[in-house]
Amino acid sequence: MRIYLTAPLLTLLLSPLCFEPATAAEPRTSTESISGRAARAIEAALPAARRGGLDVSAHRVTVWETDAEIVVLFNDPNDPPGQRGGGFSVELRKSDLRVLRAHPNR
Repeated sequence: MRIYLTAPLLTLLLSPLCFEPATAAEPRTSTESISGRAARAIEAALPAARRGGLDVSAHRVTVWETDAEIVVLFNDPNDPPGQRGGGFSVELRKSDLRVLRAHPNR
């Protein structure tokens, strides 16, 4: 069976493509997702990390939560996730995200 696409049929089939946004054709290369709570913790930790001389854009950020505090780790992106190697840690009080301690990782 052969299907012949006539101009009206072709127009009907292609018309939805004409209304797609220009960015829809751009492929996604990576997607990262974090919770709003983790985003707030990172936001609270950034000033302390910058005061410590850290270039945040060159680090992987991990958020740990315990019963009393939240720890934001800024590690080398080549280290395994969650490893406390080189980098910087900011410990926040869980109730109000106040910085308790900020220090280089050992």
